[in-house]
Amino acid sequence: MKAYKPLRWQPDVSSVGSKEQLPYNNDAEKLRNKYGIEVDGENVPAPMLSFEEMELPYWCMNYLSEKLKIYKPTPIQMQAISCMLNNRDVIGLSATGSGKTYAYLLPICGFLNKQKYNMQSEISPLCLIVVPTRELMNQVRNIFIEVLSNMPNNIANLYFKVPNQITPETGYQYPQTNIYISNMYQLPLHDMQHQTLKNSIDSLQMLNSNIKTNNNFKSDWVSNICVAGFCGGTSVSHDVSQLGPYTKVVVSTPGRLIDLCERNLLSLAGIKYLVIDECDRMLDEFGLEEQLRKIIALVTINKNDIRTSLWSATLPASLERIARSATINPVYICTGIEMSVPQNITQNVIFMHTYMKHKHLLETLRRTPYPPVIIFTNSKAKADSLTEYLLAEQFHVAAIHSDKTQLERNEVLSDFRENLFDVLVATDLMSRGLDIVTVTHVINFDTPDTIEDYIHRCGRTGRFGRPGLATTFLTLDCKISKELKDLLEASKSDIPIELNDLKIFGKKILVTDMGDKVCE
Repeated sequence: MKAYKPLRWQPDVSSVGSKEQLPYNNDAEKLRNKYGIEVDGENVPAPMLSFEEMELPYWCMNYLSEKLKIYKPTPIQMQAISCMLNNRDVIGLSATGSGKTYAYLLPICGFLNKQKYNMQSEISPLCLIVVPTRELMNQVRNIFIEVLSNMPNNIANLYFKVPNQITPETGYQYPQTNIYISNMYQLPLHDMQHQTLKNSIDSLQMLNSNIKTNNNFKSDWVSNICVAGFCGGTSVSHDVSQLGPYTKVVVSTPGRLIDLCERNLLSLAGIKYLVIDECDRMLDEFGLEEQLRKIIALVTINKNDIRTSLWSATLPASLERIARSATINPVYICTGIEMSVPQNITQNVIFMHTYMKHKHLLETLRRTPYPPVIIFTNSKAKADSLTEYLLAEQFHVAAIHSDKTQLERNEVLSDFRENLFDVLVATDLMSRGLDIVTVTHVINFDTPDTIEDYIHRCGRTGRFGRPGLATTFLTLDCKISKELKDLLEASKSDIPIELNDLKIFGKKILVTDMGDKVCE
């Protein structure tokens, strides 16, 4: 069979936004109606229609326009950033791919830009982002690092570690004493280690080069703000090594965060911004409501000056419960229809018998004009077997699931982002929070067990309003036939005629080469 030929391409960013100035309108309700924004709360601030109106730092503006080619905010960003800049708590409900991450990241960057950082301050982060998985932790942390790396590198306001010695075998060795240079806290020259200030500054240039190649430092210290990332599966000593006076942003999964606090290795007493991302997944899928309540208590005890935001693509009842204890006079923001797939994503649901799946998969992949593509399965074993099958068919493919080590998963995601292979086979581990804007096509090889997982899977394509395609192989064992039919009807998508008889779905089946048989 003919192998799938990877086509390297540059994504079309023309649909992300234009530099055309949006019209100004005093009537906030008309603006919300125009952009499909629903709000609930007292004295809700009007949406802000441009990044200029939000008065973001110029280096943030340059990053959005020059690197991301984004010139205007999405609806959730228009309303949420306006509320956060007016010191309001936010409960943001929006479809996947609508820009929720930047809706909380940009106000935080503006807040950090105004702070004065003191080398003598205690290790007390200012911003905490809680996420459900290691993959989302790495993603959010890397986004923060990339954005903050655009902050001006003023050497008179930078914290750095001075190399002790350099050898070909060991590389950079760091002494116990760190050197800090600050306009307000200038160390006397005679107290400086390593001879003179000039030598120390010269060594900074070598350190910056080392930062780019040393995985332990990566880009964490290229500005005067460090972003730490914590999750299970890594050593506590590794987490502690990320903490310092300039660690002002922490991105963490709940369990590891609580563990560090209980060991008295991390204090949340100084937190000013609390973000809980993918809240629905933590509450429903992982059952982390008790852990989230403990984190909220650690952050908010005896304080009421914290800006809290909760972000989700769906609205389980448990989210409203946690919101009541975490927020004060919040603004509820909803953009788009709840429990829906964004309109820019075309849903193509095809009914078939199980034995036909592999043939249809090859045909579907070869009809896809541009990679990358993500294929979702319901089990780790299926992901591995499907990967082997596609490798035999000469596709450039790799698998990712929870049986892979954290190092393996990080490497797979990094290679996928860099277009080193074209097809990623994944379980629902990757269905939420994964943001790779170039993904053109998502294929549900197996239908998921919940409609929420279906929505999140589809949301891995069509990021930032780009066109996307979600193809689903529908079989008789589908457990979400009714919800899927309702969703297709709401989005005015084509509905397979088999879904007209919902009684035939959701039962145990016997898979044969002649077709699936429903077991009585």
